[in-house]
Amino acid sequence: MALLAICKNPSMTTWAASIIGADPFIIKGCVPCRVPLVDAQQYVKALRAREGAPEARIWVFPEDTHSLDKPQTDYEQWLNVAWWLKQHMG
Repeated sequence: MALLAICKNPSMTTWAASIIGADPFIIKGCVPCRVPLVDAQQYVKALRAREGAPEARIWVFPEDTHSLDKPQTDYEQWLNVAWWLKQHMG
């Protein structure tokens, strides 16, 4: 329970964002909402607030589950991952 309280603390999000150097690409399903979308949004906001911040992006699938197991989601997520890697790895 204490770990959950630490993870829900906005300062924890800020701390985690302060040590990330890579360009994160967050892919999120919203049914059921185990991890609220607002958590991912706060994380990206904390990342973008840093000077020299990495580029961060959230791709949301509102009709899919946490495991992103719908066939259309699977197809779209890999297209977007390929695009992201091409943009950031040359």
